[in-house]
Amino acid sequence: MDRDTLPNNESEGVWIIALAWQSTVALIPFLLVGLIDVNRFGILVAVVSCSYFFLGLSCLLVALLIGLSRSKYEIVNVGNLFLLQGSVPKPVQKIFLVSLFFQSLSVVLVAAMRPYSILAFGVLAPTLIIGLLGLWGAKHGKFPSRDDSID
Repeated sequence: MDRDTLPNNESEGVWIIALAWQSTVALIPFLLVGLIDVNRFGILVAVVSCSYFFLGLSCLLVALLIGLSRSKYEIVNVGNLFLLQGSVPKPVQKIFLVSLFFQSLSVVLVAAMRPYSILAFGVLAPTLIIGLLGLWGAKHGKFPSRDDSID
């Protein structure tokens, strides 16, 4: 992600954005190797997918806690926090949604090609993108100010 593509050259959260697309690119070789030899490398796909899942859950929890702390002074709702509706620049939203699409498509295709195998654990992996999406929204999203701020 180039910092010039963000409005006003904001470099906030570039590491979260980079982690989103890098995790997608990193998952695909594991899926391909698991698809080629499920008996030998299927467990590797399961471990990587479960790691993505638990990391994504951790990101979701942190995003929820940050969102709760921000809700004292700003109007934070689920659509803006976790779905990035109107709270982020379009290039950021596009990167997250493209990463989520490709990661979801690849794990579903692999699970469909080898049904009832350990490769089905791959469907847990897109949780990481959802968690990173929520984390970016919680840390760097723009929310309307609350008029009745509690001090």
